[in-house]
Amino acid sequence: YFLGLALEAKKDWERCLAEFEKIPPGSEMFTEARIHMAYGYEEQGNLDKAIEVIEGTLREKSDDLTLYKFLGSLLERAKRYEEGIAIMHKALQLDSENEDVNFLLGVLYEKAIKLEDSIKAMEKVLTINPDNADALNYIGYSYAEQGVNLDRAEELVKKALRLKPRDGYIIDSLGWVYFKKGDYKKAVRHLEEAESYASEDPLIKEHLGDAYLKADLKDRALEMYEKALSLEPGNDELKKKIETLRGSRYD
Repeated sequence: YFLGLALEAKKDWERCLAEFEKIPPGSEMFTEARIHMAYGYEEQGNLDKAIEVIEGTLREKSDDLTLYKFLGSLLERAKRYEEGIAIMHKALQLDSENEDVNFLLGVLYEKAIKLEDSIKAMEKVLTINPDNADALNYIGYSYAEQGVNLDRAEELVKKALRLKPRDGYIIDSLGWVYFKKGDYKKAVRHLEEAESYASEDPLIKEHLGDAYLKADLKDRALEMYEKALSLEPGNDELKKKIETLRGSRYD
């Protein structure tokens, strides 16, 4: 196991995986070794093989919540959301009050565009732990995206921000709530702060560009859209916003 770890640190994946493979199901190191194997395959770009390893491990250790959570995360990254949802429901049969499992279920529902189910799962997280800042933020941002329950969204995100005061993503959520409420001055102020904390996130830059545009700061909006596009070159929606804004400058 420790030789495998040392080889992992050197990114010698072939030898690393061979060492972890030697550890039998009866060993107390088995689960951790299999998780490291999956990590190794993922690092090599073979996400399907990583998933296969954890699925095989679960056949040996069917009551291990750590494996369910790791598999759920892998399936999320593979965009196999329905499979991930099914795995999280199996995990909940082992522990229906597990905070992490319910949270990951909410994330998977959101990625699968099942927003009501996502919010329901996140509300369950809050019954388990009312101070889960990420769940508070998730619900608040979801409401803001849909343009509904905006007062509740503001309340939830502000509580999340009290728990994580310098989190750029939560600050972005608050700015986006204000944007949806039509308070563009507050939106700009909070989204500028969010962008300063999470400067590599293209969506936050896009949000700030949207707020600048509503505040009639077109040059700043265009600059922010272009920065966002440089981080996410394949975003066609951003390209349309830039083309529209460039055209409007010459009207």
